[in-house]
Amino acid sequence: MHKVDYLNDIEGTRKLALWHARPWTYRLRYRYNVLWGLLCRQITLKSCWNALENSYTIAVVPMKPPYRGMLIVCPEFAEEYFQLNKVAKTRGSEEDVDAQLEMSKVAKTHGSEGDVDVHR
Repeated sequence: MHKVDYLNDIEGTRKLALWHARPWTYRLRYRYNVLWGLLCRQITLKSCWNALENSYTIAVVPMKPPYRGMLIVCPEFAEEYFQLNKVAKTRGSEEDVDAQLEMSKVAKTHGSEGDVDVHR
């Protein structure tokens, strides 16, 4: 198995520049979310390492069994998800959250789909 080098393309370089432009509190919250998922035994050590090593490209981490879905570790993505969820609950239609999430700007940037579990 080989490691994917995200910096060989323009998109990866742009994401790395965006990561370095983020405030230190954003990067701290990201790392906290990843480590919290590991401490709560929701993600594997391999997923944790991958999320910390490629933090500029990963917004969600797959959860290990018996959990299902994805753990949101990107603070911006988590805020977007919570806002969409709040709007859907006020409208009374929770099924629309996934459809709105796929069209969200952050979801397009990180390309994540599926069930999610979120820690702030």
